[in-house]
Amino acid sequence: MNGDRAPGPYSALNGGAQLPTHAHVVGNAGPQSEGEAHSRYPEPDHSGHRLDIEAALTSFSGLLSHSMRPLPEQTGDGSYLQHDVHPSFFKDLSTIGLNDVKTLKDKIANGKAPIDDKTMLMERVIQLVASLPDRSVHRAELTNTFVDQLFTTLQHPPLSYLGDRFR
Repeated sequence: MNGDRAPGPYSALNGGAQLPTHAHVVGNAGPQSEGEAHSRYPEPDHSGHRLDIEAALTSFSGLLSHSMRPLPEQTGDGSYLQHDVHPSFFKDLSTIGLNDVKTLKDKIANGKAPIDDKTMLMERVIQLVASLPDRSVHRAELTNTFVDQLFTTLQHPPLSYLGDRFR
């Protein structure tokens, strides 16, 4: 046995020599404070793995929600109905130009009085409604109002269809 060292627990396995400890390999007994330990052994950066795990969990939660969704029955081909997204009132306002503002002013000033065809007010109102976004709720309401107004103001059936005898 080596005289300067006390026999270790593994002395019988390695011919009586004591195995070196961590202090002998590194040169000191290890870090003295917690700050020294953090500087010597920094925390590993898991941010890349965290984003991957978050993406996987988000995908998995989407899969679960879609698997619990009721099957579509209205389309016949197994696809889900698409819900229309209607533009907002402010989107409708953004399509109105200066000429359209004049048309609105003239229509409000005219009120419920009969419209003079020489002013082309009805045609300008049609242009204003046509300039609104396609899926606009206001466009649909104004179109329906316009068609109702035309239907109620025109004679049914027009007298020209019946002939001279009914004039």
